[in-house]
Amino acid sequence: MPDFPPIVGLVNFPNQQVFDGTSPLVWTDLNLSSYVGAKKTLVLLKVWVENNLSVAFRENGDTHDYSAGTAENLPMLADSGAYVLLLTDGGGVIEWWSDFGVHTVITLKAYT
Repeated sequence: MPDFPPIVGLVNFPNQQVFDGTSPLVWTDLNLSSYVGAKKTLVLLKVWVENNLSVAFRENGDTHDYSAGTAENLPMLADSGAYVLLLTDGGGVIEWWSDFGVHTVITLKAYT
């Protein structure tokens, strides 16, 4: 097996809150470029919700409907959290949606 050099600086861990408010009922942009730069990158988000809801995330520009009733959405219970791993578009933007407008906090845990 070949030796690989150590990976230094490949993953950043900002642990920055990027959203604190009411979740959107339609697909809505979440611009992460001030945290990750205006580039396509892989992001790890921690999502906390106050009440039950389904939430979905996608790369900005994706037109697939990941909303309620599809296998790709994330049903969440009240006062719970989950982690989401996804790509931004080339400008550092993602889109997200929920089936109910509830207090939601999104934290950027890591990005490449």
